[in-house]
Amino acid sequence: MHPDNFNLVWVSKEAREIASKLVAEHSILQGYGMASYLSLPGGYDNHSAVQLWVHNKIQKWPPEYLSISEINKAFLSCFPDHLLNSVSH
Repeated sequence: MHPDNFNLVWVSKEAREIASKLVAEHSILQGYGMASYLSLPGGYDNHSAVQLWVHNKIQKWPPEYLSISEINKAFLSCFPDHLLNSVSH
């Protein structure tokens, strides 16, 4: 994933790095549609939405919940089961 994909929002370097891991791990395609599941306005592309969602979590969560494992669990909990079941892991 190229950093230019995140040109719509400003987020911390840590958020960008974590978002990159989530995008890679879950094979998230560029495009639109994820923002509403992440409680963000619909105008964000998928990669920017993930990045902004991670940034918001880092800002709001206590440090003990900031492991990649906890962030990944919270990220997956944003999506309905029928969407997650269609993704192979």
